[in-house]
This record gives sequence, structure tokens and C-alpha cells, in this order.
Amino acid sequence: MLLAAGAGSLALACTSAAPPSAAAAAQPKRGGRLRAAIRGGDAPVVDGHRISQTILESVFMAHDTLTEYDQRSVPQPALAESWDLSTDGKRLRLNLRPGVEFHSGRPFTSEDVRWNLLRVRDPKVGVAQLATQSAWFTGLETPDARTVVLTLDRVRPALFDFFETFNILDRDTVEGPHASTRAVGTGAFSLAEYVPSSRMRFVRNPRYWRGGRPYLDEVEITLPSDAQAAVAQLESGAIDTLSAPPVRDLVRLRANAAYRVVRNEQSGTHSLWSVNTRAPGLGDKRVRRALSHAIDRARLAKSVLLETEDWRVLPWATTSPAFEADRAKGVTFDLERSRALLRDAGASDLRLSFTYGTTDAETQSLAEIVQADLAKIGVTLTLQRVEAAAFADLTSASRLAYQGIAGGGLFSRGGRLEPVSLLTSSSWYLPAGNRAGFVSDRYRALVEAAGVEPDAAKRRDTYRQLNELLLDESWALTLATSSAQVLARSKVRDVSWRASDALRYADIWMD
Repeated sequence: MLLAAGAGSLALACTSAAPPSAAAAAQPKRGGRLRAAIRGGDAPVVDGHRISQTILESVFMAHDTLTEYDQRSVPQPALAESWDLSTDGKRLRLNLRPGVEFHSGRPFTSEDVRWNLLRVRDPKVGVAQLATQSAWFTGLETPDARTVVLTLDRVRPALFDFFETFNILDRDTVEGPHASTRAVGTGAFSLAEYVPSSRMRFVRNPRYWRGGRPYLDEVEITLPSDAQAAVAQLESGAIDTLSAPPVRDLVRLRANAAYRVVRNEQSGTHSLWSVNTRAPGLGDKRVRRALSHAIDRARLAKSVLLETEDWRVLPWATTSPAFEADRAKGVTFDLERSRALLRDAGASDLRLSFTYGTTDAETQSLAEIVQADLAKIGVTLTLQRVEAAAFADLTSASRLAYQGIAGGGLFSRGGRLEPVSLLTSSSWYLPAGNRAGFVSDRYRALVEAAGVEPDAAKRRDTYRQLNELLLDESWALTLATSSAQVLARSKVRDVSWRASDALRYADIWMD
């Protein structure tokens, strides 16, 4: 039997070869160059095992995964054309697709799967989310070039969640002298040019194993540091799409027939602020809860996000097994409650920094409102705007150099994945090390329990306990939904996302 991870249901072992794809409203046309701008910061590396907004919307197009979810979160064939999962859920046989080649022309084999599974476990690679999940496999056999047999330590409900974000990279490239500038995979597009902090250019893979894909000849991606300049480029016709557009421009242009707004309703992404529990005064959860009650989320969603998003205090999509309607907005704006919590904790004259990146167009406006409300309860919040690289460094789990709150975080990517996949993979929530420096034996135990519980109803009960802990400890403050969105010129068609929130460039075409 095959566990359909993320859906909580069972299906027979899969042998279908049809790739998931959104139905087009018109017949796709071949050819053309898509000029896309991504407002997600720089891609300091072109490593397909890393996961960030920028890499999901760029480097991922050069790679394929072994399986991928359809719109119902049922795994479908990709580089693995079929598979069999044992009845006890602990042995998985993957039958690899024949005739697949890397962009270099080298054949894809089972040894490539083995090498990639072992690579992500290396701490030097720095992909804790994939390392945690790869460690599930205590046995890894490659009896022939087209077969991989994996033995799991326990039943893993999120097994196929791992494959959704586990790209297959070319070993020769990664271990070669140009690993930092080349991304070679089996994907629909190959990386032809990479200029750090500036742009990437991808070209069509003429030997792509999915017949008829991709439609585009080329995708050129720019990484703007100035959001308004990127909007001006879109309006002048210099670019065709802008991901994560500034809210005011999105609202202004969505009524214009020359543009279309494409929203990933299933992304499950939320705006989230991290609280450094190791900074002076923030080790006490009563202080962190006071900060949470001092955030007027409803006002922020209305005045800054212009009601394009809905406010939340927990980072789950409404379709997630972890979503609880009664808790989704269970922390209200209450300055009196904040004052009482601070008094109870003996905290006075609290001085904190609010650190955020330059690529966030709305974060400063959000922070300024919170800054004014915190001043009313005697908390001084100093805003600190830094470049993307500096933000990543200051907020890294290994350093934790910010002295208060880190803003602009996006959490809960992949609204169609099991919640436990996000709790064990996000740098915000990872029990082994997160951007808040939060450590809890109970939290770790609950996450581990959810990760090995095959019964969906019992997992939901564990998620309820996790939600209670998230709200009580308040080391990460969810503000509102923040769905992946693309503002595109009307000639751009069939923009869609995978369950991982990677853009499906192979399906995009242009009038």
C-alpha cells in the first residue's frame, strides 16, 4: 500500500506516468523568453538542495524530484516512474525512469539517488530540513541502475513530503570547480548564466524527458533590491512577471486588464516574526506573550496589507490538519493584558531591536505600527533595516545576533504538506535549532510523535497540543497569511506552483 502523505489517506502503489498539470484555458504556444523578477533576496548559491523563496522560484527549475504531488496531495511519478511501499510502511522500492539525462548528457541512475541522499546529511551542506528527513532511511540499496530500495526506521506519514523538495543534483557538477555558479540537473531548464546578486538565465532543455515541455525557450530572472523599481520595470514592459509584488501596487494593478494577479491559494505561507529567546528579557515566555498581545494584527491586515491577507496567530492554512478555527485568531490585541504580563514577569524599561531585510516592502510599515503600540506599554522598539545577507547572518540559528525581534520571515511554505514536515524543516521552528533559540523537550517530543504517527486523527490531536505550546511560548509571532503571488503581464499564461511552492516554469507559456 502507498501512504499519500499530506492527505492522510491510502492509495495503491502508483504506476501512472501522467504528470500533474493545470488545465490550460487556451492551447499553449511554444517559444518566447520570460523575464521574471523575484523579490526574495539574493540566491547566494545555486544549490538545488537549499530552500528559499528565491531558489524555489529559480534554481528548482533546473532539477527534478523522484515524485511530486498532484492538486489532491497524492504523489505522482517524476524521476521514479513507479514505486511500491511495503504493507508495514517501512520498505520503499523506487523504479527509476529510463532514458533520463542530466543537462551534461550523463545518464541518470540509482547511484545519483544514493549520492544525493547521502549529500544532504552532511552538516557542511547546511540543509537541516533535508538532513532530518534523509536520516529516516536506515537502509539504502541500489541493486541495479534503475532501482533504489529504501528501508525506513519507522512509519513516516510525511515520506512523500520529503521527495517533494528533494531535488536530484548532478554529482560531477557539485563536486567540480564550478559548483557555486552552475546548477546541473535533469530539469526542464538548464542554467546558462548566473551573476550573483543580479540575475540568472535559464534555457530550454531540448532532451527533457517530459514530452512537449517546457514551452518557453528561455527564462531570465532578475533579483531586484528595490521593490518600486521592479514595479516600474513591469509597467514599462522591461519584465513580464514580478513575484511578491508590493501590496499597494498589487491592489492598484489588479484591476488593469494589461495585468493579471496569480495567487497560490494552497501555499499556506504566513508572515512571521521571530523572538530571540536568548536576548536580555526575552527568555521569559510572559514577556513574549506580552509582545504578542501588543500586536494589532487586524489593523495591520487592514491598513498595511489592504485586506489582501487575513490576520492569524498560528501559521496554518485552513486546509491543514493543524488548522483550528477557534485558535487561528485566539490572541487578541490587548495592551492591558500586555501590561499585566510584563508586571508579572518583573519586566520594565524593556529595550528591543526589530531587525528586518531591505527586500520587504511592507515590513517597516507593520513594524512602525507595533513600535507605537509597544511604546504605550513601556517597551522601546528600535528599527534596524539591513541588507538580505546581513539579515540572514544576524538571524541564523548558529549565531542569533539580533537583540529582540526579527521580522519579514515567511513560514509554513507548502500548505499541502503535512504540518510535521514544516515543523522539522523550518529554520524558524526546527527543534534542533531555530532562529528564536527556543529549546523545549516537550516541543521536540510532540514533533517527533507527529512524525511517526500513521493515524491521521491521532496526528491532529498532536497538532492541537503543538498549537497550544506555540501560543503559550510565543517564540514565533504569526501575523497574517502571506500567499505566494505573481503580478504578471496578461500575455503570461498558466502560472502555477507545486506543493513545495516551487513555480512550474515548464507549464508557463506566452501569447
